[in-house]
Amino acid sequence: MPDISPVKPDIPLKPEKMPMPGTVLEHGKQKSEQPASFERATERVPIPEQKFSEPATKPSTMPAPEISAPPLTIAEIEQALSSDLEEVYFQMPPETQTVFKKKGEQTAREVKTLLEKTKVNVRKIAKLIMNWLKLIPGVNKFFLEQEAKIKTDEVLKLKQ
Repeated sequence: MPDISPVKPDIPLKPEKMPMPGTVLEHGKQKSEQPASFERATERVPIPEQKFSEPATKPSTMPAPEISAPPLTIAEIEQALSSDLEEVYFQMPPETQTVFKKKGEQTAREVKTLLEKTKVNVRKIAKLIMNWLKLIPGVNKFFLEQEAKIKTDEVLKLKQ
C-alpha cells in the first residue's frame, strides 16, 4: 500500500519565512509571488528599551497666579476716543459741541462696560464709536468708518 503521509519539505520553514497567502509551494520549496524586498521588510528588528527618568522638579500643586491688567478708567477711554479730534471739535457750533461731548462721555461709559466683559464684542464697540462720530457735521461716511476703526483699535490696545 502506498504511503499517504503529507510530504515534508526539505528545508524547515521558520516563522519569519512562513508562506504568505497566495504563495505556491513546489516540491517542498517556497515560491513567492511577492518581490524579494518584501521578505526583507518582514524581518523583526529589536527595539531597544527606553528608560524614563523622573523629572528634576515635581510640578507644583498650587495654581498659577492670574495676571490681570489694571482696570480701565473712563478718562483713559475718553482720551483714546478724542485723540486727533480737537480741531474738528473746536470748529463745531457751541450747541453741537455740548451734544458731541455728552454723547462722547456716554459712549466711553458703554465701551468700558463692553470691555469689562469676558468676551469683547468689537463690532458693538465700533458701532458705538461710529454713532458718536456721526454727530460731526458734514463728514464723509468713509472718513467716519476709517476713524471708527482707528479709535476701536486704540481702545482695544488699552485693554491689553
